[in-house]
Amino acid sequence: MAEQRQAATADASARTFSVGDVELLRKLSGPSDEILRLVADSLDIRVGARGDALLFTGASSETAKAERLFSQLAKVAKKVDRLFKADVTYALAALSQDADVDLREIFLDEVVEARGGRRITPK
Repeated sequence: MAEQRQAATADASARTFSVGDVELLRKLSGPSDEILRLVADSLDIRVGARGDALLFTGASSETAKAERLFSQLAKVAKKVDRLFKADVTYALAALSQDADVDLREIFLDEVVEARGGRRITPK
C-alpha cells in the first residue's frame, strides 16, 4: 500500500499559472468557481486560485494540460464578455485531440458581421 502512494506521488506535480490580472482571473474562474471545478474534475487534479494566480496540483501531464488550457483561455477571455462551461468543455476536448490547437482561432473566429456592426461568432 505504501508503495502505491509513493508511486502516485512520484508523478505528482504542482504548477502555478500567473494570470496577472484579478478581473481576468475572475472571468477564468467562472461564477462560484464553476470553471475551476469543471477543469479539476475533468483532469482529475486540484485547482485553486490565490491572488492573481492559479495553482494546479496532480499528475504532471494533467497539470501541464491545465496550464496550457488556462494560458489559451486567458487570451480568449480578454476578448469576450464571459466564458461558459460549455466553452471550457469544448476547449478541453479540442486540446485533448490536438495539443497545438489555438483556441483563439476557434472562439474568436468571426463568421458574419450583422447590420449594425454586431459580430456573429460560432459556438
